[in-house]
Amino acid sequence: MALPTASKLAALLQSPQPSANPFATEFGFFTGRGDPNPMRMRIFFPHATAPLKPLLIEVRRDATVEEVIGYTLYEYYNADVDPPLPEELCDVICWSLRIVEDDGSLDEDFP
Repeated sequence: MALPTASKLAALLQSPQPSANPFATEFGFFTGRGDPNPMRMRIFFPHATAPLKPLLIEVRRDATVEEVIGYTLYEYYNADVDPPLPEELCDVICWSLRIVEDDGSLDEDFP
């Protein structure tokens, strides 16, 4: 009697698959999904094809600004926003997080 061989699906599930998202390892766990009181944010990317369409994110309240930016880039990458991030912008230090007024203009009271 021949030994049963593992299916291709079983082999795929058992093999470790690195995420194609360059932000997954360092920032993916800052998600606020499942958190009873997450910070909900609307993030705008002025360089995006649709700059007035926000990316809606939920992030943990204890996340630092750097972690919020990293998690936002993680979500941007997963959402397939156009244009995709060029490699030189796949670093959190290339980005800043700004507060905007209700009309969409930058709030100049905060640095």
